Amino acid sequence: STSPAKPEVFRLHSSQVNGKAPAWVSASGALGLEKLTIPLGGPAGARRRYTVRLYFLEPEVGAEARRFTVTVQGKAVEVDLSTEAGGGPRRGVVREVEGVEAGQSLVLTFSPGAVLS
Repeated sequence: STSPAKPEVFRLHSSQVNGKAPAWVSASGALGLEKLTIPLGGPAGARRRYTVRLYFLEPEVGAEARRFTVTVQGKAVEVDLSTEAGGGPRRGVVREVEGVEAGQSLVLTFSPGAVLS
């Protein structure tokens, strides 16, 4: 089996970012991320409900349209940065996923392409 490529981290100054999401949050991120597991702690076996806010940004000027699906604890969210950013690259976008149930950890997976209909 092959291991996934290491994600490429980007960091911009918040003055280079516009859009609906707070610039200081969306000014840094990772390209090529496939899976992210966030430990939540708490008692073993206990499940809680969360509202998860996802912040996105197209960091590359002149990039192709970036479309992907994020699965948050089994709930799929389609993201089309070229459409949602409304005005080009370096514009922050925030997506909210409500009612996410998680126990000891929160798992997010990222799949390229528009796969939902």
